[in-house]
Amino acid sequence: MSRFTAPITTRLADPDSERVRRNHEQRLSEVASLSILGAETIRGVVLPASTPVMIAHGLGRAPSFVGVSCFRLASGVTLSGATSAPAFVDFGSTSQAGQPIDRSKVIQIGQFLFPRDITVDVLVM
Repeated sequence: MSRFTAPITTRLADPDSERVRRNHEQRLSEVASLSILGAETIRGVVLPASTPVMIAHGLGRAPSFVGVSCFRLASGVTLSGATSAPAFVDFGSTSQAGQPIDRSKVIQIGQFLFPRDITVDVLVM
């Protein structure tokens, strides 16, 4: 499913105008295929301590980039007892258990080194 409006496909009578229309259509198609325009943000992903999480992304292709926002703690949770910031891991095409992952549908990320569940937003593109 495209999030972009379809281009006008009506042919123009004037050859010069038609050539310009085709040129613009081609250029806009090239720009629309850029991965940054196909980015998805998955909000409110809870990452438990030391437990990877599968996240469906809906891109329809394997992401070329996975980014994680600054983390948020649940209401009332403090940083006391934390000795380090979380380290985020994208497990690529193989899960932590060694099973293949279809990255065109899901990614698996986890946070480690932090003793509490955290909430993040995940950007895939």
